[in-house]
Amino acid sequence: MRGDGLRLGWRALVGILLVGVLFLHGFDSSFSLDGYSMAILGFLIVLALAGELESARVGGIDIRFRKLALQQIEIDLNDLPAPGQADEPRDEGDDEGEPASESHPSPSEDLRAVAQAEPMAAVISFFSEVERAIEDLYAPIRAQATESVSFSQRVDVLTRYGVISASEARIVLDLVGLRNAYMHGRGVDPEEAMRLVAVGARLLPALERARRRLGRAFEERVGQILEGIPKLEFSRQPVLESDGPGRFRQRPDFLIAAPVKVLVEAVLITHPANLLKRRQGIALKYEGFEPGEVVVVVPIAAREELGRRKDQFSHTWLPIDELQAWLENRISS
Repeated sequence: MRGDGLRLGWRALVGILLVGVLFLHGFDSSFSLDGYSMAILGFLIVLALAGELESARVGGIDIRFRKLALQQIEIDLNDLPAPGQADEPRDEGDDEGEPASESHPSPSEDLRAVAQAEPMAAVISFFSEVERAIEDLYAPIRAQATESVSFSQRVDVLTRYGVISASEARIVLDLVGLRNAYMHGRGVDPEEAMRLVAVGARLLPALERARRRLGRAFEERVGQILEGIPKLEFSRQPVLESDGPGRFRQRPDFLIAAPVKVLVEAVLITHPANLLKRRQGIALKYEGFEPGEVVVVVPIAAREELGRRKDQFSHTWLPIDELQAWLENRISS
């Protein structure tokens, strides 16, 4: 995480300086620290502890960390769409009619009441909601089941694939950098807690709306896997037409032309319960195609449901992390 890494760097620097001072003092009796050196060293120590301090006073200068960071986040909120502003339509590849249990609305109303009586509890709950919102966005487009990805890396992936905006990513990462200052610093007053709840009232709905852009991101993740397979020739969203008895006009997400010919559909399913509904649509869309000609790629979370219902699918359905091995096996056979 960006904030944790910054603090670790400062602490390492201060540690090196302290070891150097002790070394010089032990081997050179004439070595001494003057007032300027002590002031600089003290300033570095304050910076190293910035995550755990709300404020400090060095050389008559009042340095405020936590409240300044929160104030900057509140300013950055102005870059987000205003509440109620129209958002782009849901991606074509995303789930339709997704169960309401998968949606996580902003808890702002409940947290406002908590913030007055238990400010720290409200702050902890707020940071947990932000982390869960990012995890809910990242999980459907995860490309490897065993990958080890930090929180900041997940935010980076979501930004790179256009799921969240650069402004949303900056606010999320700044909040993560601020979290330890609240978790390990002095107590939180109700006013601070209410300000954070107000941040959540703008940020969390924006992250919820970002779910509409997951379908496009999942398709890009599939395309990235295809690009990583040597000598694979494919095109994106080609128009397929036929004038024969099985007349069709389709636009699959990808058409692999060589060394094998395979149509690839990237189907985002954020809830396994929607798997059968999407199966019916794909079966109708590619009626008449042989099973080996069409492969449908779904998120890793659908693996268990696929295993239970594998006999009900007319085409090849795979979790995204099995796509590369399946194609390489087709190419080599």
